[in-house]
Formats: sequence, structure tokens, C-alpha cells
Amino acid sequence: MVIALATMRLLMMKIALDLAALSSVAGLALPVQSLNDQPLTFPRDAIAPRSIFVVTLSKAASEQGAAWTRRLREATQITAPVFQVAVLEDVPSLLRGLVISAIARQVPPGLRDRFWIAVSGGADWRKCVDSASEGDAHVFVLDQRSDVVWRAHGLVSDARISEIIKLPNPSPAASGLPPHNPFERALIHGRPFDWVVSTLGRTS
Repeated sequence: MVIALATMRLLMMKIALDLAALSSVAGLALPVQSLNDQPLTFPRDAIAPRSIFVVTLSKAASEQGAAWTRRLREATQITAPVFQVAVLEDVPSLLRGLVISAIARQVPPGLRDRFWIAVSGGADWRKCVDSASEGDAHVFVLDQRSDVVWRAHGLVSDARISEIIKLPNPSPAASGLPPHNPFERALIHGRPFDWVVSTLGRTS
């Protein structure tokens, strides 16, 4: 009975972990700069255990992006920090300073550290959002600075905000928090069957 329950739990946890992440961005190191002129790197400088990113790939998407950011920050049930990223790689370098200044005038000083500007890596940002739609805002939820667990693009809606609210909490194992019991500790270290063997030894 112990072995059956342990094996079933192992399989269920593996399936849950496999399904939870749509993709991983752990291998990326995309340079960005905040509107406070601070150089940063994505995803290293995201906030764990969960961050939400609103990405725009063109000026046409800026209105949607602003609406998403506003609604996410107003949702009291969403505690994850919200970052907005404007990808300006396609803006001619001579005009980027003017564009960035115009963006900064629209963002309150207290929020400028979470508004990032990317002038390179456009292809990688498109992979993160899994879309090349220039006219839409793109939103994704990032767990533990590595796993994209939810994505959407287009207009913000009550239904989409509700989906984010209902997302499961990030895995305690991935967050660095201590696992709840010996089985989970064995699973984290890749030795679940050692746990089964040791349990059998104690019950025999």
C-alpha cells in the first residue's frame, strides 16, 4: 500500500510539473534598461517566486499594454509584481531617445523601475510571448525566474484577470522553500525510489 501510494503521488506530481510550465526562459539573458536608467537582465532580474510581464512589440500595442498593466495592478488578489517591457529594437537608433523620453513622461516616477526598455533581443522576446503579433499587447506569468505558466495577447478582460488569479501557487521546491515532507525532499533531489526503499525498511 505504501509503495502504491508513493508511486501514484510521484506520477501525479511529475504530471503536474510537466503541465504547469508552458516553456522555460531559464537559458535567456536579455539586456534591458529600466526607465530609471538601471541596466538589468531578463529573467535574472525578475522577482521570484512570481512576476507578471506585459510586453509590447510596437507603438500600436502601447494602449493595450497600459490597460493590462493598470488592470493587473488594480487587482487586489494579484500580489505578483507587474513589469512592462517595451521592445524598441525596430525603432531607428536616432529616434530611440525621443521614444524613451515620451514613454517616461507617461509613467509615474514610482513605477519607472518596473518599466523596462529592450533595444535588442526582439526574436527572443517574441519566443517568450509565443507570438509575433505587433499590434497586440502580450502578457505572461513567470514563476521562479524560469517557467512561463500562463500567456495571453490582445485585450485585457475580466476572464483573463480571473485566470491569472486562479493560477496555482509556484512550486515551493522551485522557490527554494523547504519541502513539506521526506518524500518531497527525495523527489527534489531526484531520489524518490530511495525514499520508497527506506520506507520499506522501516515497515518491514
